[in-house]
Amino acid sequence: MTWNNSVIRDHKEAAARLTAITRDAFQYLRDQPRATEGETKDFILREFRRHGLVMDKPFTTPIVAFGSHAADPHYHPVPGARRLAPGTLVMIDVWGRLRGRHKPYADITWMGYRGGGAESRGRRLRGRRKVSREFQNVFDAVLAARDACLKLVRRGALPVGKTADEAANKILRRRGYGRFIRHSTGHVLGFASPHGRGRNINRKNKYPLLKNIGYTIEPGIYMKGKLGARSEMNFYVSSAGKVIVTTPLQRRLVMI
Repeated sequence: MTWNNSVIRDHKEAAARLTAITRDAFQYLRDQPRATEGETKDFILREFRRHGLVMDKPFTTPIVAFGSHAADPHYHPVPGARRLAPGTLVMIDVWGRLRGRHKPYADITWMGYRGGGAESRGRRLRGRRKVSREFQNVFDAVLAARDACLKLVRRGALPVGKTADEAANKILRRRGYGRFIRHSTGHVLGFASPHGRGRNINRKNKYPLLKNIGYTIEPGIYMKGKLGARSEMNFYVSSAGKVIVTTPLQRRLVMI
């Protein structure tokens, strides 16, 4: 289904509410530095109700992943899930739509870092805490891959899905993370699910992306048993061919 002006407005509103929920979730972790993944998930679900957002079955649980759990692209907290600890990367992936029929999804992923660990050879962010060099290098590679894909889409002619996918993956391989690619670069945004039907940004799509359809760009690095990182944003291409980014672009780790 092509997005008309009303659908675009609904998507942008959902995106704004998701952004607020994500911001508040990281603040929750600052206020509750020993929170578990499950407790953080429950906080996010309460915020969904407060902001009037819904998720459709079976995708009704946001991703809250601490440390090595983020190495699973589709991890969901389970009873007794991990408790936040110093020196931990945090992944929060949320998707949702406004209540009602024919309301499109927004879908974003942001990364944070709980400081205070023993890592001493790190890079100081905002002059307060340190991030290990490995964590920072992984996160920087993900951002570079995201930006490379977006740059390709912005060139003018709508790229083929697999070409856009390759633009991101090429950056990850160049930086030495090719073997840790376990997820496609992006997907169509749907109405009954965050994953819509259509021409996705993956290696299987041999057709150009379409105008007036919402997409995600979400490259990631997934080191099994160690760590994971992903950055996810949303966009669409207008009838005039202009790329409209509808969610904030993360530029640095959120410090917890």
